[in-house]
Amino acid sequence: MKFGDLVKPGKQQLQVWLDLSTFCNAACPQCHRTDPNGLDKVGWLPLVKWSLEDFKRQFPPGSINEVSFFEICGTWGDPMMSKDIGKITKYIIDNSNAVVHINTNGGIRTPEFYEDLGNYCGERLVIYFCVDGINNEMHQKYRRGIDLDLVLENMEALSSTK
Repeated sequence: MKFGDLVKPGKQQLQVWLDLSTFCNAACPQCHRTDPNGLDKVGWLPLVKWSLEDFKRQFPPGSINEVSFFEICGTWGDPMMSKDIGKITKYIIDNSNAVVHINTNGGIRTPEFYEDLGNYCGERLVIYFCVDGINNEMHQKYRRGIDLDLVLENMEALSSTK
C-alpha cells in the first residue's frame, strides 16, 4: 500500500514532517549532527525530546483530523530516543486517520516494543530501519555504537505484524 492510496479526494490533506528528538544513540561519523572533530554531537544543537504532553500541546485532539501523514524523521536525532514515541504514535492512530512513517537506526528499544507498536498501528505504520552493512563489523563503520543483531531482531519483530 502506498501513501497516496490512503488520501481521500476532495479533502485537504496536510503532511507533517517532525523531529521529536535531537538525542541519538549512535555516533555516525558522516551525520550532520556529529562534530567533525570527534563523534559527539555538534555544540550548537540543543538536546530536545518531545513527551506525549508536548505532542498533545502542539496537536490537540481534533486538530489533526486533516493530517494524512506524519513523517517522524531522524534529521537531528533518532525518534526512538523520545521516551514517549510509542505513546505519541498510538495517540496519532487513535485521534486521526493519518499514516505514520518513522525513520530510525533501529538500535534502541526491544523486539517486544516494535511488535506491540506494529500490532497496534497495523498498516498505518511504516518504520524505516537504516542499515549500513551485511555484518556487524561493516555496520559499525557508519552506525557506530549500534548492534546490527539488535537492529535485525527489531526489524524481524516489526515484520511479524501487519
